Amino acid sequence: MISEKFHLRLLIAGRRIRVNPPKVAFLMDMLCEYFDKWVMVDLQEADPGNSITHCNGLVEDVCAAFGYAGFKGDTANKIAAKLAADIEAWLHVDAIVAQSHANAGALAVAAWANPAGGHGHVACLRPGNAAISSKWGKKAPKCFNIGKRNLVGAAANWCFADEPGYYVLKRSID
Repeated sequence: MISEKFHLRLLIAGRRIRVNPPKVAFLMDMLCEYFDKWVMVDLQEADPGNSITHCNGLVEDVCAAFGYAGFKGDTANKIAAKLAADIEAWLHVDAIVAQSHANAGALAVAAWANPAGGHGHVACLRPGNAAISSKWGKKAPKCFNIGKRNLVGAAANWCFADEPGYYVLKRSID
């Protein structure tokens, strides 16, 4: 068993970041638990003409497990706006830094607000290796995605039509 005091260190954008394996395990456990919950909700409400998905439910539940309860009942567009506005709680980062923080066990969220007012999209990042996106011409982090396609570990370019913003919950960073 790995001690909670055991830490690895990663160098991310010139900063050392501690990796706490029990934190990574907690992140994966929460992602899997709430992914399973919201996949079942999507399956139970499946309707060929229904465009409603529950990406916001997954993000809300995982954030609450990390002690952030600021998304109660919010839509994906509203979550995206709150992530961008709440600079006390959330750090806005690029895709690679977000992936690195998820790899270290921190909570990272990808969010895209629909500029036309339709449905936006949000997803939690999971530990893994960012993948090259020919669609975006750069690396894309790995996501747990509830949406039109429910995916575990797909790169963000498979989960979002346009590149989202990436945010890390500050209190989850060691």
